[in-house]
Amino acid sequence: MSFDSHINHQYMASHWSPRSDCIAAFISRLSKFTDDFRQNFEGRIETLSYGDLGPRQEMDIASPNNLQEGAPILVFIHGGYWTETEREMYLCVVKFAVEKGWIGINVGYDQAPDASMTTIVNEIREAYAFICKRFPKSRQMVIQGHSAGAHLACMILSTEWDKYAGVNNVIPISRCILISGVYDLTPVVHIDVGEHLRLTAKEIHDFSPIRHTNSALRTIRQFSTEVVSVLAQHDPPIFSGNGEQYIKKLKDGGAVAEQIKLDRFDHFDIIEGLNDREHPIHKMFLGE
Repeated sequence: MSFDSHINHQYMASHWSPRSDCIAAFISRLSKFTDDFRQNFEGRIETLSYGDLGPRQEMDIASPNNLQEGAPILVFIHGGYWTETEREMYLCVVKFAVEKGWIGINVGYDQAPDASMTTIVNEIREAYAFICKRFPKSRQMVIQGHSAGAHLACMILSTEWDKYAGVNNVIPISRCILISGVYDLTPVVHIDVGEHLRLTAKEIHDFSPIRHTNSALRTIRQFSTEVVSVLAQHDPPIFSGNGEQYIKKLKDGGAVAEQIKLDRFDHFDIIEGLNDREHPIHKMFLGE
């Protein structure tokens, strides 16, 4: 598949931000927020390997000192178009959930070109299975995914967990919050990261959430999951249309699903802003 500058512009989030330094600011601010969280947090933070498909199959687990048995879990899956950014800088995203007594989990995964999309998706499935086995008494999980991480969150929903090997206990996903997500891999072969991902026709079909809403609906019914697509005002406009299409298919299938747009934010500071207790996304599941 060949590079297409028009499609690339449509899908490159930095092109639509009013901030010329949006990516550098994103990395710098999140890294600082996470460093501050690690230094000041009085609970427990541990980093665990959750599989053997690749060296980046690790997750950070933050737990409060007063952790209650069966505490709810917040899982965050980062973005970076499956090729960029490191798990380590995102731990601050779970801070306010942990302060409320939740377990906060920040999931990492291997990235292209070292890993194929098949491997990346299988790693994320292993991450969910690992969490279910480690916290068998938890009965509520909220998953947040940003950008490519939202795509991977959708792939968790699209998995038939009753047929997944080795998973006897699943934690219900009460809410799946898809932040500036990618729902169709077809255009990805035409953008900058396409040469690193080297997507096959089978991967485009198997791992495009928009093509597997029936599978997602099965999981959504099983768990009574609410799905929220969250867009930033300065996200690429095409993200809004793709999100609306995905949400519509879920709603047509009977799911509780909606898409909302948050003013002022771009694709990056919508995540930076999670360091603020008043961020609207926190209110979606913490009720603050």
